[in-house]
Amino acid sequence: MPSCEPPAEIWDLDVPGFGEGFRKVRVLRPSGVEGCARTLVLLHGLGETHQPAQALRAWPTLYGASEADVRLRCPPFVPPGAKPRFWTNESLARFNEGLAQRPYQGAILVCPRTPNPSLASNRDKLFDAYSEWLCEAVLPAVEAQSPGATKYVGLDGCSMGGYVAMEVLVRRAATFATAGCIQGALGQHRVVRYAALLAALHEANPKFQFRIATSLGDPYLDVGKVLSKRLTDLGVAHELDVVPGPHNQPWLCEIGTPRLLRWHDETLAGRAPTKAGTP
Repeated sequence: MPSCEPPAEIWDLDVPGFGEGFRKVRVLRPSGVEGCARTLVLLHGLGETHQPAQALRAWPTLYGASEADVRLRCPPFVPPGAKPRFWTNESLARFNEGLAQRPYQGAILVCPRTPNPSLASNRDKLFDAYSEWLCEAVLPAVEAQSPGATKYVGLDGCSMGGYVAMEVLVRRAATFATAGCIQGALGQHRVVRYAALLAALHEANPKFQFRIATSLGDPYLDVGKVLSKRLTDLGVAHELDVVPGPHNQPWLCEIGTPRLLRWHDETLAGRAPTKAGTP
């Protein structure tokens, strides 16, 4: 890991209101973001729902967010590992050109435990309660620790967490300046509803930014493309980022998480997002 920047400060907030197994929320505050007005809420996937300890480790450690943040703040960005598997020479060069032009600033990363909707007897009630907890309990707790940090808030989720993130967005759209799903397990039958939501958001707030990230070996590649086409047909500006690789944690650590953090960093800082595209 690069040594030019120290790792993010990590602590757990105690936020009651949704369930005893969910009240710990892991927060990462990178050095140099004191007084920043940007927070990014990250929801994890199904595999980490079984144990609270794994849920808290998901984004910071298992998905590589802490290390990615350091690498992004020490340009040029060098992917972890001996040799990149999912970056091409061209895509990495373009990525680093963007960092040279617009340095990465970072945000406070908020990583709560994500519920498994398939275990709920009533999914709507689950999503209602979880959305309320995130927006009316978790974010105020972050604000109390870091005044001003929640002026601009982003939301993203991986796999099952992408589905949960979309349901949170349906209920609390006004809370978020940016949103996305990475390898999102959205379901084809939900695309029309989500596209209509995003179209309404875009009409009400043209500055709102949305991103769909997927990979060539992702089982949810097709649903990501269908959602993107639907949004294009509706005239909704968005990003579709399709890169090589499978649906797993090593992919996230090497390419998925760094690109996610970079995109939200640019949009939360009020900058136009770079065009990621397909390497």
